[in-house]
Amino acid sequence: MDVLSQFALSALDNAVNDLLTVAVPNGVNRQLSIIPSQIKPAGLGGYLGAHAEPSGPILARRIIATLDLSVSQGSDSSASTYLNQQLRVLLTQDRGDLQRAGFYKIKLDPERSEALNARFNVDFEYRHLPTDPGGIIETLDLGLDLNATPYKARFVWDVDTASLRSEAEPLREFAIADDPHLSPTSPASNWQFDQANGWIAQSGAARGGSRTLSNARKAGAQLLWRPNANPLRLSRFIASMRFQSDSHDGIGLVFSRKDDNNFSFFLASHRHRYQMFGSKRDGVYDFIGAPAEELEMLPGQPHQLEIICFDKTLIAVLDGRQTLQVEGQDESEPGEIGFLTHVNDQAHFLRARLVDLY
Repeated sequence: MDVLSQFALSALDNAVNDLLTVAVPNGVNRQLSIIPSQIKPAGLGGYLGAHAEPSGPILARRIIATLDLSVSQGSDSSASTYLNQQLRVLLTQDRGDLQRAGFYKIKLDPERSEALNARFNVDFEYRHLPTDPGGIIETLDLGLDLNATPYKARFVWDVDTASLRSEAEPLREFAIADDPHLSPTSPASNWQFDQANGWIAQSGAARGGSRTLSNARKAGAQLLWRPNANPLRLSRFIASMRFQSDSHDGIGLVFSRKDDNNFSFFLASHRHRYQMFGSKRDGVYDFIGAPAEELEMLPGQPHQLEIICFDKTLIAVLDGRQTLQVEGQDESEPGEIGFLTHVNDQAHFLRARLVDLY
């Protein structure tokens, strides 16, 4: 799977979640699965045309998929009522609104649906627009189309946190690993699974170092991903997360983590309008490349972040738009990956997806 196809899957996931507007009742567990059967270039070999401002090619992927929406637990009555309400919302969407969101078709398949399970046939198009010439990259679009990483891709892990409601230990596949270099007056992290909202919440303003770009020290709260309760050892990957931050402070990902004193990270701060890649080597923090001192990320709104890591290259994509690329001095080392916050006590994580580049 090429990287642009991975972006397309993330965009489809976001678009579907945006349509699921009916609140899930307490005690009811909603499970959502998107099963792609075909991902192919749209237009002429993936090229749709030229974009005027910023100038560059518009690239696209078309996805044919099955959307599986099921409910369980609670009473059959409350689960069925919720599902029927959500079906009405999905099936009465304005056609124009759906097309603007990328959907060419979203149709209920009654032959494969049951009382507490609904299946839809979906036809979705993702359009990848060129980045701002004043930003970071002007050449990545074609690289994405050709998967110039130059590695093959395979899925490793995909967790919709709402599906964890039914788990006896919702955080069984995660491990808390706060940075030991927090400030002496810093509170500890507070990682919890929020049953009502179906997300992983971090409510402790763990902090060490400056909130601004005056230095690279951004010690904070970390929650490592442990698929099947096993530590990761990946050096080339695409790590995706869907999140919502009600705080204006730092949120991102830690990766290439060998231990408390050796890892890399990406952090975005709405309060100070920056995004950066950094590292901690033998306990010493440093920037990786130049930060970007602009950020379009709104508190209280869901966002999608992808971090692409291969060889010496690090790329950040926020809400389907590439926002930062840097080149490190050394190749990325194998290590763990996880959620990261810095001074942020209102961070919510809704999904984690991991692709190995091999």
